[in-house]
Amino acid sequence: MKVSIKSLLGDKYRDGMTIDEIETAIAEIDLHDDEDVRTIEKLKNSVSKGNAEAGEWKRKYQATLSEQERQDAEKAEELQKLKDELAGFRKSAQIAEYKAQLLALGYSDELATKTATAMADGDAETVFAGQKEAFSAMLDAEKKKMLKETPAPPPGDPSSTAMTKEKFDKLGYDERVKLATENPTLYKQFTQETE
Repeated sequence: MKVSIKSLLGDKYRDGMTIDEIETAIAEIDLHDDEDVRTIEKLKNSVSKGNAEAGEWKRKYQATLSEQERQDAEKAEELQKLKDELAGFRKSAQIAEYKAQLLALGYSDELATKTATAMADGDAETVFAGQKEAFSAMLDAEKKKMLKETPAPPPGDPSSTAMTKEKFDKLGYDERVKLATENPTLYKQFTQETE
């Protein structure tokens, strides 16, 4: 004899019952027949087996979900790695652009690299220190250039080229006009002494 849950529960049966509701309804039935008791045990065993299978499927689903989560985490990690790499490339390009501009201003290669990196990092203190160093180096270079281009004084006694009262008295008119134009203070000094 085949017994279904619907026929066993009779009026207590309704569609969409949960396993707990079925077990509660079965417990409330008063069966004295041994065959009915065996049927109830079979049904309880079937319900227990169904619960076990549902639990197994749930664990498999959780394992699948964990695998999916692991894959999602790997994808997120790879995406972050690519973002970091892109940010590094952008920073390198920015440093190269700053370096080119600093080299055009006359910075040394090493100082341009150091200052450009500081500019990209937002390190104002290092940028200002780099500017100070570059400015100092440019001034030193300009001084060296001026010294190199300045002619050496003529050889001989430096006092022989200095103007004295005796030399002034021996100067002609044109030479005196030239001295008055080039060094009016000295000219006045010699002319006041004669008056």
